[in-house]
Amino acid sequence: MRFPILPAVLVLLLAGSLFACGQVDEADAPPPEEAQVTATAELSSVPTLIPDALAIQPLLIWIPDEVIRPVSEDAYAPFEAPLHEYQETLEGSQVDLRIKDADASGGILSILKDAQEVAPAAVPDLMLLNGSNLLDATAEGRLHEWLDLPEEAIIDIPNLLLSAGQIDGLTYGIPFRFAVTHLHYRQGTLTEEMMVFSYADILERAFPIALPIADDRFMRELLLTQMFHSEKILNETPSPAEWIAALEEIYLFYEMATSQGLLDVSREESASFIQSDDFMIVKAEDPTNQFAAIPNRRGTELAVVDAWFWVLPKSDPARRQMAQQFMLWISDANRQYEGMNPFAAFPASVSHFLTEPQDEYLQFVLAAITQTNEPILLDASFVDLIQRNFNAILRGELSAETALAEIETHLLERN
Repeated sequence: MRFPILPAVLVLLLAGSLFACGQVDEADAPPPEEAQVTATAELSSVPTLIPDALAIQPLLIWIPDEVIRPVSEDAYAPFEAPLHEYQETLEGSQVDLRIKDADASGGILSILKDAQEVAPAAVPDLMLLNGSNLLDATAEGRLHEWLDLPEEAIIDIPNLLLSAGQIDGLTYGIPFRFAVTHLHYRQGTLTEEMMVFSYADILERAFPIALPIADDRFMRELLLTQMFHSEKILNETPSPAEWIAALEEIYLFYEMATSQGLLDVSREESASFIQSDDFMIVKAEDPTNQFAAIPNRRGTELAVVDAWFWVLPKSDPARRQMAQQFMLWISDANRQYEGMNPFAAFPASVSHFLTEPQDEYLQFVLAAITQTNEPILLDASFVDLIQRNFNAILRGELSAETALAEIETHLLERN
């Protein structure tokens, strides 16, 4: 089971036309003949902004391998047709796509950093990053904003996802794919067929939840998602009183659940957290698997969102235009339903959920990404404090009252 990573303070996924692996130290040389899939357009189809010399150099795209779910021995086969289709478009140009090992030493950002600092020719024109990596890369000055995006390119993207790629009013990431993490349980573990997973309902029924306490990054995402969803948060700049009220209902729930032993990860009948792509697999294998919202006050549709974004590591305007043309083509809502099996979960478009069969699960996912409040940019010291106190409550080391008093003092001193 995998858990998502929320962008720095909060928290998509890909699809596409993908093929040849390449490490940074070999990126200056073309990948092996049998592993490279390229498409060469006629020079007459190259946009006028791009000089002829640039058209000869392929558009270099990096995809971290963690985005791709292995589907066959030939993992690149599903991507050949979309790429060759792109070459036949008016904007089509030669494309060199590299699948990067995200588990390599230092991770995908370390690979990008090495390329930018010691091998500029290896820096990709276009790249997929998840939300947390996007924020880290932007903070380090490694990405460039998207400019002059046509309205039709973003109008179909839910605001929750779109805002996650924006920093200080600038767009650094275009949402492409996303997954959600929520609770799931087996039918029969409840006395009734369905249950509202509100704080009060969980406590009243003493229904256990397997909480992955050791996963710090997911626990932070969970806390922030519940906090942003709170009805106590009334605007984009909450007052200290609003933050305390939002945290109070969360902390009190976890304090009582801990005291009742409801967060014991060893109990088989527990509800547990699962990512959407994994849930769809286990649901197909065993229909008794059911989904549920992560705990919240009203028990409404709520999930932790993990989004993947197209980003621009190069500043050159001609290369960025080439990258934007490909991004717009591969992100087209009418094209995203073809050849997407290698990629987990859902395209970042509302129309996908309006055209697909409307089963209960798709309705739940759509509600989770359209009804949840957008993330709020928070001071790192504040986030660290609320998570530290959250963890202390789960360990029984701190009461909710004491935790809230400490946070209130911090907020008043900061203001």
